[in-house]
Amino acid sequence: MGTSIILSRPRVSSLLALLVILLASWGIYHAARIGFADAAAYKAKYQVKGWTRDNRLPTEVELDYALEQISTAMAWEPGNPQHINLKADILIYKSLLHWQDEQFSAITHEAVLLYRQSLMRRPGWPYTWARLALAKAYSAEFDEIFIEAIDKAVKLGPWEPTVHLILAEAGIYGWTYLNNFTRQQIIDNVHRGLRFNQAALDKTAVRYQKKDILCAYLPNDKHTQEFCGW
Repeated sequence: MGTSIILSRPRVSSLLALLVILLASWGIYHAARIGFADAAAYKAKYQVKGWTRDNRLPTEVELDYALEQISTAMAWEPGNPQHINLKADILIYKSLLHWQDEQFSAITHEAVLLYRQSLMRRPGWPYTWARLALAKAYSAEFDEIFIEAIDKAVKLGPWEPTVHLILAEAGIYGWTYLNNFTRQQIIDNVHRGLRFNQAALDKTAVRYQKKDILCAYLPNDKHTQEFCGW
């Protein structure tokens, strides 16, 4: 004969109250984690915005601080693709400070892994695809990952001004190693970008001494004429 357990009404009420308290505590803890993560990430993002605004490379001290803050954010919220992406961006800045030493390869490799990790969580981000392409270009790795990154960035963000600038640098930097199809993607990207970022694109083309090549491929319209000085 089975034994049945009958809970009294006060007992049930106590258990429900305990469950509510536990759920509320978990919610408060989860919200606090996100809050701490966002606060740390904001400090890192503020640093990056300053470097971008001033068009300069950071100091080692600034880099260490930014990396410390974004690492803290990732410790609180490890699966957040924005935090992962931001750490990769900071590492790209760090790689530029180590362009000609033995640390460069390891730093860019870590950035590539982080961009790919971020894209596994949010594959629809054209900015991240563009940054992945640039990181691969800096590493002189013009492989299928680089080609895919260019293709996805172009398809997902054809009219994103930031994507135009990043892809232009990635493509111009690795122009010699690109196949004809990818070169045309870069040209089309630059042409779209001329409507929004002509001055910035001009600086990139001049810096890498590729403006004449771009002008030879760009369609002849008013945007190209302004850019090329025809």
